[in-house]
Amino acid sequence: MKIFISHSSKNVEYGNALVNLLTGVGISGDQIIFTSNDAYGIPTGQNIFDWLKNLINEKPYVLYLLSPEYYKSVACLNEMGAAWVTENKHTMIFTPNFKLDSYEFRNGALDPREIGFYINNYDKLIAFIDSLRSDYNVTTNQVLITQKIREFIEIIKLKSEKEIPDIFNSIKQNEKLKMAIGILQSDIQKGSLELLEKLSPTDLSFFQSHNLIESKKEGTFNWTEKGERLNELMATKTTWDD
Repeated sequence: MKIFISHSSKNVEYGNALVNLLTGVGISGDQIIFTSNDAYGIPTGQNIFDWLKNLINEKPYVLYLLSPEYYKSVACLNEMGAAWVTENKHTMIFTPNFKLDSYEFRNGALDPREIGFYINNYDKLIAFIDSLRSDYNVTTNQVLITQKIREFIEIIKLKSEKEIPDIFNSIKQNEKLKMAIGILQSDIQKGSLELLEKLSPTDLSFFQSHNLIESKKEGTFNWTEKGERLNELMATKTTWDD
């Protein structure tokens, strides 16, 4: 059974990282279909629609790489619908900026109650790789698997950092600040301190006045609990979409 990575072409970096993870833990490249990479894509001379139709009818294991871009793509939604109709075995993998409460996801062909996982979740990746053993030749070298997953997560982190918007101008708009403070009440994983280092003196004063950062001693600042959560929101762009 082949593995078909259904994805948006705008998420090619996430997809390539996923391919490298799969091959890194022992799965043969011949078993992987990833159309954004010629090494794993549609053979030369084939009609793309006929080829994909035949592939889906062969019931591959479908990895849905779900993102905001995926749900904006007609081609991706067609793939999803076709695979869903033929009841293919599948797993949902979410990009870091994907919102599980989005209208498109809650009302799409895939069941939103079904368990998927975020692409940068270490524990879920361990479980995912282990689940592949029933159908694929996955290495038994647990140290190698751990190394490959850590390398994979680092690549995802670098990719996510490229997508961080220019927050520190827009955050000073009262409407968005109120929105951020409201969202901070939800249970969000604490983020890193990397963005704190980019604050200007004016921004530091602004964040202090809203109890988002605190000064331990002169010239040294740390996020408060609310600030750490806001940092995570900024890094994943869940608050600042216009």
